[in-house]
Amino acid sequence: GLNFAVPSSTSKRVDLYWNLISDPSATNASWNLDAAATLDYVKYADSQGAESTDGTDRAGNVTLVYRAVPTLTKVAVSNTKNINGSTMDVYKFTVAAPASGAVHMKQFKVDLNWSDAGTADTLEVESLKLYENGVDITSTVAIKDQTGGTVESTSGVSEASTKILVTWDDDTEESTTSAGTTTTYLLTGVPQGFNVAGAADVAKDAVSMQIVVDT
Repeated sequence: GLNFAVPSSTSKRVDLYWNLISDPSATNASWNLDAAATLDYVKYADSQGAESTDGTDRAGNVTLVYRAVPTLTKVAVSNTKNINGSTMDVYKFTVAAPASGAVHMKQFKVDLNWSDAGTADTLEVESLKLYENGVDITSTVAIKDQTGGTVESTSGVSEASTKILVTWDDDTEESTTSAGTTTTYLLTGVPQGFNVAGAADVAKDAVSMQIVVDT
């Protein structure tokens, strides 16, 4: 029923709003759906006033519907240098849920960037563990590298590893951050093979970690 004039060689913006009758829900399959609009039909007139129609569908951009979107924030770890053979805090971040609803953690991915500044040292971070609000929940998740190899034991991530993937066990989201609250996650590990500036290797080895935003 829209009827408005758009003069030749000009444009007009039309805003479309969705009236969501019920809250999006993962349990009733109304969450994470694409609600993109499609322009279905246009009637137009030429300079002489003769009207024509165009029924070509023109789809809009992807518009995903969520009840709640989390905010991730990196937190600085307490240790400033690697100590071989000692359990260290290696990556820490928080997940904040908005007041509109809870968010559920199923998986997260941490990218690795190694810096071997010594004489071909064998760098590794082994025995990775995950803590949620200070509680060890390693037994409820699988911690692997990009090849699918488990890195929770002495077979840790090495210079061949580019990612750490943490996935909650089974096929359900195991970790919930309630609406308006924040959950803190901490990865710990045991560095091995890192040079901390010696007589032969004056440069220090390092590994950096970060959650990279998907494109």
